[in-house]
Amino acid sequence: MSFIGENLRLLRESAWMTCRELAYEFDVHHATISNWESGKLEISDERLEEYADFFGVTIEEIMYGVIR
Repeated sequence: MSFIGENLRLLRESAWMTCRELAYEFDVHHATISNWESGKLEISDERLEEYADFFGVTIEEIMYGVIR
């Protein structure tokens, strides 16, 4: 799992959301969320910005910070 992917997962889980619920919010397949989190698929800059806005964090926090 990538560092960014781990932080994406932590954000989702801290909001008590499933991959399917978050996928609905982002209008993507639930496997896409899972692939972002596992590092199998790189999240685009645009989606990363949407993710940060959705969870009220900065892109830098997702990329470099530890989210708990």
